[in-house]
Amino acid sequence: MGYLLNSDVTTQKIYRNSGFSKTITDSFSSPSTTPMGVMWDGSNVYSSDSGSNKIYKHFGFSGTISDSFSSPTTDPACLDWDGTNLLSVEYSAGKIYKHSGFTKTISDSFSSPNLNPMGIFWDGSNLWSADVYGNKIYKHSGFSKTVSDSFSSPSADPTGITGDGTNLLSADYSSDKIYKHSGFSSTISDSFSSPSNYTFGIFWDPYSGLYPFSINRYDSIVITERLADIIRGDQRDISVYDSIWVEDVKQSLISGTNYKISKHSHFSSSITDSFSGPGQEPVGVAWDGVNVLSEMYTPSKIYKHSGFSATISDSFSSPSTFPVGLACDGLNTLAVDRTTRKIYKYSGFSSTVSDSFSSPSTTPYGIGWDGNNILSLDSSSNKVYKHSGFSATISDSFSLSSVSYNYGLTYDGTNTLRSDCYNFKVYKHSGFSATISSSFSTPGYTYGIDWCIERFTPNLQIIILCDANVYESHSITENVSLSIPINFNIFDSSSIVENISLIFALNLYVAEQRGICILNKV
Repeated sequence: MGYLLNSDVTTQKIYRNSGFSKTITDSFSSPSTTPMGVMWDGSNVYSSDSGSNKIYKHFGFSGTISDSFSSPTTDPACLDWDGTNLLSVEYSAGKIYKHSGFTKTISDSFSSPNLNPMGIFWDGSNLWSADVYGNKIYKHSGFSKTVSDSFSSPSADPTGITGDGTNLLSADYSSDKIYKHSGFSSTISDSFSSPSNYTFGIFWDPYSGLYPFSINRYDSIVITERLADIIRGDQRDISVYDSIWVEDVKQSLISGTNYKISKHSHFSSSITDSFSGPGQEPVGVAWDGVNVLSEMYTPSKIYKHSGFSATISDSFSSPSTFPVGLACDGLNTLAVDRTTRKIYKYSGFSSTVSDSFSSPSTTPYGIGWDGNNILSLDSSSNKVYKHSGFSATISDSFSLSSVSYNYGLTYDGTNTLRSDCYNFKVYKHSGFSATISSSFSTPGYTYGIDWCIERFTPNLQIIILCDANVYESHSITENVSLSIPINFNIFDSSSIVENISLIFALNLYVAEQRGICILNKV
């Protein structure tokens, strides 16, 4: 089936659609204001933003940023990947770039055939580009300025192009539509409206749909955790017809309870892991997508831990002596202080304050991030506030009743969660409302809380057609599920090891020439 990724500058979100359809299966907020390009390498999303003039590498399909660099000039638009290097386009400069891997270093570039290139797509042999000035889609000869074919776009402003292995797909912000072309032509076979008025970058996820690779190799074949490993090497002959990248996601609540930082089994009192905090009273805890962040009342510091562990990898001092809440927006550290009565945004994980505003109340405590907006809690008035983005503007609020000492606040993607320190309780509210849908008791004073989403190395399930003569060895390793038909003649050795989940019956003839045929689904 596959997935279509697309970026929208009106909603400032990146979406994953089910196949070629309007159905959205997942989304997250972009790291800046103008997401133009989006790409997927099989494990992580990459995005470009003309608001920040940066190109970002995300952690999995999430708003958490693992790496970034400035674009070659200004106004980066769409992205693609040629199997080894990042490809990018800048519409103001009118240039198309080949980067050295995922770095700022440019190994090759050329001027677009028209003034304002927006979309680019690498089909395995040739580059395609879309230009909003000429309203045309171009096929280039390899990675070069030479145009071998072109046709008019289906509407006035083609902003993104990609391919699903059989057909070209394009996005147009004038018509507010995403189109499926018949093959690689101007003929449109299907279309649907984008999530809002301005869809720019689109990318077809090759790890979930029809996407052939052709490589030859007479050395050894190693199929490992990443599908990208298949296309590395010298001379191979492998065609991958379909693949599914199965993401392994674990969700849990983390809390600062009884001077410890604890991980709960989802939303429950069951604690699956814990460690002692680096100081007294963990008034704030947060999850940045990879590591736990903690904020201590004594000493007044904010710490970055290595994963979920007591090991400290970095730290900086709080703005005053009364820190009371911590959150992470996927890119920046957010904190609230009782003395200054301010909510701060730190640049990444650093002491540099990039933004701040005054709390709406006199006794601020917990803060949370719902993916788009900051949430804050006041313990004296017993109110929870939803702000408009990261600002003092309040868009919604609700009052709490029958409470003792509200402290922690977070959001699990659907519901608001809060902790009552002295009542030893954590509550789940229905959406953003005063209605309590569930709760559980904690083993002691509970301060900061956050919702933890851990994305583990995905398991790869691939359906391949492979015809290979292997003269050294064949090794299939590391959590791979294989599907038919596959046929190998192996002249040395065959090794199938390490957590293989074969979903087909296996016939193996052991001799000087071995044949492995995976035939029937079990």
